[in-house]
Amino acid sequence: MIYEDLYDLMRVRGHDGGYYHDATAAVDIALWDICGKLRNAPVAKLLGGIRHTEIPAYVSGIPGPSLAERAAFAKSWQDKGFNQFKFASPHADDGVVAEFRSLREALGPTAMIAADLHWTLSDVETIALAHQCLPYNPWFLEAVCKPEDIEGIARAAEHAPALIAAGEEWRTVFDVRRRLEAGPLAIIQPEMGHVGITAFHRMGLFAAAHHRAVIPHATIGTGIFLAASLQASATLQNVRAHEFQHSVMARNAPYITTALEVKEGRYIVPDAPGIGAEPSAEAIAIMHK
Repeated sequence: MIYEDLYDLMRVRGHDGGYYHDATAAVDIALWDICGKLRNAPVAKLLGGIRHTEIPAYVSGIPGPSLAERAAFAKSWQDKGFNQFKFASPHADDGVVAEFRSLREALGPTAMIAADLHWTLSDVETIALAHQCLPYNPWFLEAVCKPEDIEGIARAAEHAPALIAAGEEWRTVFDVRRRLEAGPLAIIQPEMGHVGITAFHRMGLFAAAHHRAVIPHATIGTGIFLAASLQASATLQNVRAHEFQHSVMARNAPYITTALEVKEGRYIVPDAPGIGAEPSAEAIAIMHK
């Protein structure tokens, strides 16, 4: 109810998107966390029940100055039990097709390999690229067209011979509705730091009602957003995986009191009351500076 009231405060400005939602998301997460602590239960239970105690984690970000070094980096994570990966096109110095080829050769036929295209292509370019990548069996192509090009995303989703994913920049279930009404988008990627738990859960349920998969985006943050995202994800039937930003998670570990666990390619959903993570004393001290 509070989320809806905060959302409706935007009416005077006529907005239904933007950074206001990021602030609302923070308040929404905090309120759900408080409710969980008052009930002595994880937020997932308050949302209807814990369906997943573990969620597949895909390695996001494959750094390195050359194809061979990036492939070796990915293989090092595969040796730790991970078999899902995503690279970013700006770092694919030899091109997206070459990156897919190199990773497929290094990781083998069972690895799931996706590409983040960073909103750089038109629908026609996306379709052409998908055909070029087809021999390397891409898992999905993400952020293919500019977010406002709803028709272009729809055409790409309809005609590309690969799954198309989108949604990290969306703010509400209405964004999901507009995109799914436009075309057969395969995967939605809600971003907890933009939407909060209430909107995230609604977006996931709406996607499920349209038989679409959910693979959440992982916020670049201290771990609070990630913990909340895992709670909401744990309740959804249609969650297939969750982004794992290895460098961000390692760097921000000092800023939460409860370490978020990733074991052999899977997130362990926190079962503590609330979202399962707290800002550390170090994080609070930094915020007070």
